[in-house]
Amino acid sequence: MSDLKTAYQQAIYEVYPDKQIIQLRIGQYSPQLNQLLKKYNCNTWAIITAFNPHSQCLTELENNQRHQSLIESLQPLQLTIIDALGRDDSGSWTPEKSLLILGIDRSQASDIGRNFEQKAIVYGELDRPPELQWL
Repeated sequence: MSDLKTAYQQAIYEVYPDKQIIQLRIGQYSPQLNQLLKKYNCNTWAIITAFNPHSQCLTELENNQRHQSLIESLQPLQLTIIDALGRDDSGSWTPEKSLLILGIDRSQASDIGRNFEQKAIVYGELDRPPELQWL
């Protein structure tokens, strides 16, 4: 489990707003993400994936179906959703499609992560660095 925690902590979380790439790391403040939050008048955000539940690798088809289910589950919330990706520096694990969800609170984001059988989500607030929220 400690290897898994280290992998989550050291992952790079990329967000793709408006044809740009914002790279996020746990515990490192991002001025670009802060600007994005201000643009959308949001104070909170989360990055959530539906890929590889309980950190068990699924097929590409299964993961893509889960990603689509995540998108559909978020539509009623009417929050701003931006494509994202979780990956590691070494390339030892397959990047995971994710979503940046603006304006979501920690509790709601955690519930969604649990619903999609994730071990953790990335959560953040305006003017603060991203943090890993274990579920």
